[in-house]
Amino acid sequence: MSESKLRLDKHSEQLAFLEKIRQYLNEATMSANANSNQKHALVIENNEAMIEALQLKLTAAKVDTTALRNGEEAITYLSNNKPDIILLDLVLPQINGWEVLRIIKASEKLKDIPVIILTNLGLIQEIEKGKAMGAVDYLIKSNTSINDVVKTILKHI
Repeated sequence: MSESKLRLDKHSEQLAFLEKIRQYLNEATMSANANSNQKHALVIENNEAMIEALQLKLTAAKVDTTALRNGEEAITYLSNNKPDIILLDLVLPQINGWEVLRIIKASEKLKDIPVIILTNLGLIQEIEKGKAMGAVDYLIKSNTSINDVVKTILKHI
């Protein structure tokens, strides 16, 4: 084989290799962009079993989650982060859910984040209060399946 033919073959191989690298980088960039568009839910709940079930179902629904177990952690987290949606229990240690909701809705930075209340408090006055304070939905744990909670989150996200 002539020297020029060998150089041409070598050059073609290099071009093919560079094209494969370019395709790989394009795919990696597209994948990273898709992941950066993934929705993020903040779950403020102190029941570990509920947290695990919600994280499992939300992950399956392609929703990234952060779970916090008390109101104080939630306020600290929200001072530096802005989730796409918040799932909030009302009965929490340290700072209760009512106060967390009041702080969220009073904040210029956070007030537009949809908040879904998920609690065992089911009196009509509590439901009305939650909605009046800005919650987009009010779910009672004993009356709502985990699948229905996830559907509600996906509806509002």
